[in-house]
Amino acid sequence: ALCTPALVSLSFSGCKSLKDITFLEGEVEKDTATTSESSRLLPTLTDLNLFGCRNIEAEVLAHLLREAPHLQHLNLNGCTGVTYLKTDLSDLASLNLMGCSMLSVLHMRALRLQTVPLSGCRSLRELALEFQ
Repeated sequence: ALCTPALVSLSFSGCKSLKDITFLEGEVEKDTATTSESSRLLPTLTDLNLFGCRNIEAEVLAHLLREAPHLQHLNLNGCTGVTYLKTDLSDLASLNLMGCSMLSVLHMRALRLQTVPLSGCRSLRELALEFQ
């Protein structure tokens, strides 16, 4: 469980068995599905590295991304458990999806996105990127 609202960078690189990340607010577990913009638990997070976290699934990733609206760098290299990614991250500049072999749908609004390596995304069948 994490509760670090001043966190800027978070890396779980190589945590192959990691399946879930739970956020706590005080003593109460946070329901990330109903989080408002002003009460995000990771409002300052700009870098998230999940390289090789092959057991992280799309739903867990979606919850994480809702908590970090100002993310600038996202590394999902080798996250084979992620089957879809639908998000609006207007501050995102780099997104690494290499080796996300089960990713089939990518819908993203990312106004500052500069690079998106997709090598090894052999299941990708639907891609929608909005830059403006």
